[in-house]
Amino acid sequence: MIASALARPDIRWSRQDNEHFRLYAMRGSYAEAHLPALGAAAEAARSHDLALLGDSAYPRRVTLVFVPSREAMRSFVGWPAGGWGVAAENGAFFLASDSVPPALRHELMHVFSWNRWGTPFGGPGEGQWISEGLATYAVGGCQEIGLHTLAATYGAAGQLVPWSKLGAGFDVSTLAAYAQAGSIIDYVHRRFGADGLRKLWRAGLPGLETFTGVPVERMETEWRALLAAAPALATREDGRSLAARVRRQGCERI
Repeated sequence: MIASALARPDIRWSRQDNEHFRLYAMRGSYAEAHLPALGAAAEAARSHDLALLGDSAYPRRVTLVFVPSREAMRSFVGWPAGGWGVAAENGAFFLASDSVPPALRHELMHVFSWNRWGTPFGGPGEGQWISEGLATYAVGGCQEIGLHTLAATYGAAGQLVPWSKLGAGFDVSTLAAYAQAGSIIDYVHRRFGADGLRKLWRAGLPGLETFTGVPVERMETEWRALLAAAPALATREDGRSLAARVRRQGCERI
């Protein structure tokens, strides 16, 4: 996917290398004019994500491809996403413009976690919530909104699913799915530490229950109590308006 994008004859790319990354941006784009700053931000995101994984060493240089619009993203990955990790090619695509900062922590976490920890429990289908949850947790929230507050907002609207149905299908088109998955990973990491997080990745909720001795039903009850205690939104927004704002502005700040 990345190799094909860079080989397209109709697009001219600018390239910059730094210690751990090879960055590409379309000629004349916002990202091309800001490649040094984007490279520095990528280095900071790398340090953050690898520390979260408990793995400071990742020797391979990662390829980052910055595109100026969601329609450009669609032409490369088939979906108008804000970012797209391609772990098999050790790289990722990012939407980057003057209004949408690139989702560096999120997409890099996909690259690092899949390449260091392997495929999550349940595979790309049933395990997608774990992968997206970890990548969302790596961001730490969305703009100024904490993950539990974000999840609670969608919970109040009846848009969260029972834990027993998490593997039934992850809806990449909804902010609610990312909020719930990220909030659950936040709970697991803070409750059971890095070892619990790795166990969830490799063995799912059943394996986490065996590892910790805490029934999954109790975990879900504890997590829902965190949502009930989470601070309310500072703005008068519902889930739909929040999702629209995130689509316009992204979640991460660099």
